[in-house]
Amino acid sequence: MRKKNTALIFVLFLLIAGMSTGCQKSREDYSEIEVKKGNIAAGLTKEGSISIKTAYETINLSDETFNTSEEGLEKAVLQIEEVYAVPGLAVNEGVPVIKLTDESVQEYKQMLDKEQKKAERDVSLAEMEKEEKSLDIEYTYQKSIADGENAEEKYNLTIQTLENNIKSLQDEIAACQERIRSLENNNGSSAELSVERSNLSSLETRLQTAQSEKESKEIQAKQEYEQAQLNYDYAADVKENAEMELETAVTEAQTRLTDINHALEQFEANVGDGLIKASCNGTVVSVNCKAGDILENDKKIIAYADANQITMTVGVSQNKILSFHVGDKVNLKLDVYEDEVIPGEIINLEPNASNDTGENEYQVTVRMTDNEKTVYTDMTGKVVFTEKEVEDVLFVPVESIIRKDTTSYVEAYDENGNVKEIEVKTGFSDGENVEITSGLEEGQKILVQNMEDESEETE
Repeated sequence: MRKKNTALIFVLFLLIAGMSTGCQKSREDYSEIEVKKGNIAAGLTKEGSISIKTAYETINLSDETFNTSEEGLEKAVLQIEEVYAVPGLAVNEGVPVIKLTDESVQEYKQMLDKEQKKAERDVSLAEMEKEEKSLDIEYTYQKSIADGENAEEKYNLTIQTLENNIKSLQDEIAACQERIRSLENNNGSSAELSVERSNLSSLETRLQTAQSEKESKEIQAKQEYEQAQLNYDYAADVKENAEMELETAVTEAQTRLTDINHALEQFEANVGDGLIKASCNGTVVSVNCKAGDILENDKKIIAYADANQITMTVGVSQNKILSFHVGDKVNLKLDVYEDEVIPGEIINLEPNASNDTGENEYQVTVRMTDNEKTVYTDMTGKVVFTEKEVEDVLFVPVESIIRKDTTSYVEAYDENGNVKEIEVKTGFSDGENVEITSGLEEGQKILVQNMEDESEETE
C-alpha cells in the first residue's frame, strides 16, 4: 500500500510539473522597459507629415549709407576665404559657417570708420548752421511784424509828405509872383526883378518835378505798404518754414549718422571677427557661395532647414475647430520617435474649410517647440490636440497592465530572474500610456509581453 501511494504522488508531481512547464514563459516572450515620468495628454488626434521652413543666411551691408563714390574713394568689399557649410551639415545658431579674408574685413572696417567720422562732422556743421541762421530768422520775423504794424502809418506819412511838398512849392511860387508884381508896380530895380524871376522859374521847375514824381512815389509807397502787409501776414509761416529747413538738414545728417552707426554695429555683430555665423539651428540645404567670392548685399548665401520652424498641418472638422486657438499647446507623436511625446503649439488656423478629404475640414498648422530632435521633411506622425492632460506623473504602456477582477498588476523579474507580479494603481490614460499612481518608481524595470507571442497564443 505504501508503494502505491508513493507512485501516485510521483505521477501527480510529474503532471503538475508538466502543466507548470507548459504555462511558464521564457525571457524571449517579454520586453523589459523602464517606468517613465512625464506628461500624458488625451484629445483629438490627427495624422500628418512634417514640413520644415527654409531659412536663409544673408548679410545686410547697408550699401546705401556710403558716399565713397562722391569722394573719389574706392568702396571696400568683403571677400570669402573659406566656406565651412556643406549640404547636409547640422548646425547650431552661432556656429561659424563662412570665414572672410582678414584684409577685406580690415579695409571694410576702415571704410565704415571714415564714413562715421564724416557723418559726425556733417551733424556738427548742420547744428552750427541752424544756430547761426536761427538768429537771422528771428530778426527777419520781428522786422516783418514791426513793418506790418507800421505800414499804414508809413504809407499815410509818405503821401502827406508828397502833398505838403507840392503845397509848399505852390505857396513859394505865389509869394514869388507877388513880390515880382510888387517890384513892377513900385518901379523896382531890374536886378531885383531878375533875381525874383529866376527864383520863380526854379520854383516852377521844382513844382513840376514834384508833381511828376508824386504819382510814381505814391505807387511805390503803395507797393511797400502791401509788401509790408504781406510779410506781416506770412511772417509766422516764413519763420516756420525757414526753421523747418534747418531742422530737416540736422535731422538728415543725424539720420545718416544713425545709419552709419547701425552699419558699424551690424558689421561688428555679424562679421567683425571675420566669421559669418549660422543665424538659426538647422540643417544646411544648399550653399550659394565659394572661396574667393565677394560678399553681396542681401544675397541668400546659405539655405537651412530651420529647426525652429518644424511644422505639421492637419485637418480639423468644423465641430471641433472652435475649441482651438493660436498659441494653444499640443503634443506631437512622430513615428520615428516611438513612445515619445514632443511639445508643440498652434501657429495658424485657416479660416476657410477644405474638402480635399471628402469632408469639410479646417487646416490647422502646429509648430514643434522641441528643437533638440533631428527631424526631416515628410516624416509622419500625429498631432494630439489636448483636451485633458496630467503633468509630471509616472506612466507605463497600456499593454503592460494586467487586470484581475478589480486589481491591476504589472510583471517584472525578481532577484532570481523569475517573473513576478507587482500590484499597481492606475489613473489617467491617453490610450497608449497609463498613469501609475502607486506601486512603481521612476526608472524601475517592468515587463511587456511581446505582441507576436500574444498572437501565437491566441492562435
